Amino acid sequence: MKNLTRKIGFFAALSISISTVIGIGIFFKNTSVLKNQIFNSNFGYFSFWSFIAAWIVGGMVALFTAYSFSQISKAKDSKSGLAAWVEVLGGKKQGFIVKVLHCTFYYALINIVLPVISCEMLFAAIAEYKGISLSDIHIGYVVLTGIIIWIIFSLINYFAINFSAKIQTFAFFFKLIPLFAAVVISFITTGTKGMNVDQINPGAIGIAKMNYFNLSGLFISLPAILFSFDAFLSIGNMAKDVKKPSWIPLISILTIVIAAILYVFISIGVGLTGYGSIGQIFESIVPKANVNLKKTLKILTYLTIALGGFFVVNSISMVSLRSAQGLVEQKQIIFYKQLNSLNKYKKDLGGLVLYFILALFYFILLIVPSIIVNGDSLLDTATNIPVLTFFMIYAYTMLLALIDKFKNPKKPVIKFFVPITIIAIVAIMVIMGYELFYKDIYLLITNANKISGSGILYANNQWLIKYDVYIFWSLIGLMMLWILANYWILKQQLAKENLTFDQVGENLEI
Repeated sequence: MKNLTRKIGFFAALSISISTVIGIGIFFKNTSVLKNQIFNSNFGYFSFWSFIAAWIVGGMVALFTAYSFSQISKAKDSKSGLAAWVEVLGGKKQGFIVKVLHCTFYYALINIVLPVISCEMLFAAIAEYKGISLSDIHIGYVVLTGIIIWIIFSLINYFAINFSAKIQTFAFFFKLIPLFAAVVISFITTGTKGMNVDQINPGAIGIAKMNYFNLSGLFISLPAILFSFDAFLSIGNMAKDVKKPSWIPLISILTIVIAAILYVFISIGVGLTGYGSIGQIFESIVPKANVNLKKTLKILTYLTIALGGFFVVNSISMVSLRSAQGLVEQKQIIFYKQLNSLNKYKKDLGGLVLYFILALFYFILLIVPSIIVNGDSLLDTATNIPVLTFFMIYAYTMLLALIDKFKNPKKPVIKFFVPITIIAIVAIMVIMGYELFYKDIYLLITNANKISGSGILYANNQWLIKYDVYIFWSLIGLMMLWILANYWILKQQLAKENLTFDQVGENLEI
């Protein structure tokens, strides 16, 4: 009975999922997508329709993927989520690889970097209030604050997951308010004479005719748009904490539907006003002469984005911790025996220790160098890598599900599973293949010494495209070496207990 009281309800689980997907990026990421729709830098040829279509296409690809996974996720309820489904469909070793990567690469990296990025918004508000430049505040202070906030959320997720779920329920409504407000403001103020057009504002000049549809602009924007839907499968790691694990497929689909609708409406607002960030949309209603009100609004915008980011930190921390606990329970991480021995002192303590060890590793690898150079370009670059990698894994998982369906034609599946899954696989491979080969191979050859666009508020103007590429392939190489090392060492440790890989994994989960 005690365990039942700790379970998460449907709306709380949906709030966690949506809060994980709708992060801080939507508040400012539209700028790059907006610029991609401009013909030859001529603002008169801004393609409103390709801008909206890009978000609709990206949303449809994400929705098709979620629909496919609503069938795939029926394979297993587990703390390992995606990895458990791969294990059922592809076998122990494939599930093992995904499980280790999901926990130690995807979640662990994003989990420790995101608090720092969120805190940049907090310090941007402080800098605005003090009337100084953010560059006057060393990023080390941002890191310190971010880590403190991350530790607090981590402990809440370990000791009081129900309270954490309530935080995310509040976060769900908190995030929607400024987003809906931005949509309303954009519809009301578009074309207003008093609009502040100091920033790049092609949309305010007028919507281009349909014959100016920018097909190439649409296509090159799709990777960034698809990235914005990432993490919709994270709720799968919470299956053991949800009252009814059968809710997981519906929650994933609703997450994408709600996020897609919201993103499209925000994009319409951005397209009508021409402002790439929600903060600029808010500022557009303030007369240029009213400096104090404009400053206050900018501070409130930064604080809103920061708080929204902290809610995402909470969600990622929650699923990351569950993923680490699952890896320890299932004896699929080196030194599992020592980590499991900690559980006799406190339930899931071994998973918590692994969680902090992984965070420390990425702190040293990524955050310490960022403190030294006083920039966030490395952090921005690094967070894109696990996202791209796992979209490829999503496509591979769907391929495994298709193969399983063809091998077992009488196996019942949801309607239109096969055609929708095929479309999702092809779309992801084309979009992410472009992202991989264009940005991480072609640009290295043609524009290696060009200034990169990586970085958020502490972007380093000396950060070159070749650095992005070096970081990408270095992390991919490190990831592969880690998988091999963990497999080899773990194999020796299992042998000492007369165990094999076939005897560990999902069947050991508590």
